[in-house]
Amino acid sequence: MQKEIQIWTDVAGIYTCDPRIVNDAYAQPVVAFEDASTMAFFGAKVLHPETIDPAIEAGIPVRVLSAKEPEKKGTTIVIRPTDEIIVGRNCHQT
Repeated sequence: MQKEIQIWTDVAGIYTCDPRIVNDAYAQPVVAFEDASTMAFFGAKVLHPETIDPAIEAGIPVRVLSAKEPEKKGTTIVIRPTDEIIVGRNCHQT
């Protein structure tokens, strides 16, 4: 069995941008630790910038899941994703 740290929150993963502002925002299936840390540093509310540092050091994946929608797969934060991923989108209100 693979180890992972689970963070249960009110959103179903790390989104491409704020879903309250952008209707077609979606949860990314996989995000690199470095990208998740950068997004948290610049204000992504789903994670505190220092939350995943111990996991990075130990090489343990972190999964962000929703307590409101537990059936969703959420986002897995890994050291080095195997697929190309989107780390964010420009979002602004018009």
